[in-house]
Amino acid sequence: MTKKGCKFVAVMPPMTCEECSSDYNDWEVPPEDWALLPQKYRKEKLCEACYLEILKKKGYHVSKIKITHDSWKRKKAMFSETQDFPMDMMHIHISFSEAEQKKHGLPAGETMWCKLLMTRNKELTKMIVEVQNTSIFLDLVYGDIATVTWDKQTFHGITGRPMFEFQDIIEKKGQRTNEEKTLLKNTPKCDSRLEVDTLPGG
Repeated sequence: MTKKGCKFVAVMPPMTCEECSSDYNDWEVPPEDWALLPQKYRKEKLCEACYLEILKKKGYHVSKIKITHDSWKRKKAMFSETQDFPMDMMHIHISFSEAEQKKHGLPAGETMWCKLLMTRNKELTKMIVEVQNTSIFLDLVYGDIATVTWDKQTFHGITGRPMFEFQDIIEKKGQRTNEEKTLLKNTPKCDSRLEVDTLPGG
């Protein structure tokens, strides 16, 4: 089954409040106003109404708190820019384990653009893609062909396009520039699957 049978429509994914389950647009307040929020809520996704209600219950006067939506405006602008991209352009995500993060100083993961080449099953959970960026941490280069999986629920938070999970490289087609090789040498790296410490010419 080729990508012709796999049609995706990019929709900007809504944010959902973890307190009331309603969808909302992203917002922000000054750091000093966010600090008023009890610690247990600070990692939650909250709509404006729930944020203000929590503060009211704690005895704060909220009439002077200034809520702005600059981050939402930026996300909308970025989403609009990507609408001109071909619809076979998706995202590939590389996850790093907690052990790798601690040992090598890595982030939780890295996200790049990829081009959908082919689906491998009717459920649309296994794909073959062409990488459209060059990884900072791994020997994964623009033009490489990789296998990915998709849970059919994970979408990029800005572009609204499917976010695939990297599995393996099946064909090396890309080649790093000398600048990129130097960058990789000086960047924390891991993952024996890709043998990042033995780059050709590195």
